[in-house]
Amino acid sequence: MTEIGEVDFSIGLSDVANDQGEKQGTIVSFNDVTILEKRREELLYTMRSLQNSRDMIKEQNEQLKILATRDPLTNCWNRRSFFDEFNLLWQETEKENGCLSAVMLDLDHFKTVNDNHGHAMGDDVLRTVSREILDMVRSVDIVCRYGGEEFCILLPETTLEQAKNFAEMFRKRIESLSFNHLKITASQGASSSVLGAKEPEELLEQADKALYLAKKTGRNRVVSADEMPANLDFKDATVSSQ
Repeated sequence: MTEIGEVDFSIGLSDVANDQGEKQGTIVSFNDVTILEKRREELLYTMRSLQNSRDMIKEQNEQLKILATRDPLTNCWNRRSFFDEFNLLWQETEKENGCLSAVMLDLDHFKTVNDNHGHAMGDDVLRTVSREILDMVRSVDIVCRYGGEEFCILLPETTLEQAKNFAEMFRKRIESLSFNHLKITASQGASSSVLGAKEPEELLEQADKALYLAKKTGRNRVVSADEMPANLDFKDATVSSQ
């Protein structure tokens, strides 16, 4: 006996009437659509496969973008990508006559962490601190690992006073952390585009000078660029790791 595979039919019904319009019966028609149905299923399968491939490619591209733009240890923006975003923000701020603020944050005495507790502890400190900062900022803000233990936070549409408040939140959160009884503090400098910076680098320079003053006057504090004395000597302004 020959086995017959599954067959798909389309069924059509049509009434039959006489000359007076009275229904006399119904014609039932069966059309073999097995091949058409098979092709439809193959097409749906192909479309699903293409969609899955597109989703996979999109996900891979997003992962590659993260790898290309983020610092692998802290998940903050790396410097190259940070400045790309910074320049766009700067242009938007100038166009909208808005306000863009920046905070430079440096961990105090970080060199002693690596020297006395090892680089593994140092990495743990950097990961934890960056995670806490990223948890506190808004979705529009940009956090960059600027170098070593120094971070830069860009705060769009934020006044200098608001930026100082953000920095004070960062300072308190970092001061509250504990790493096997090791305490960490951070000094910060804040500046804003309303203080007259003509380009992005000048805004960061203002914040960096304020950071230097925070280090010079006791650390674990926030200083804004408008608090800077005119006669401050920056000849020994290397403050990283101190």
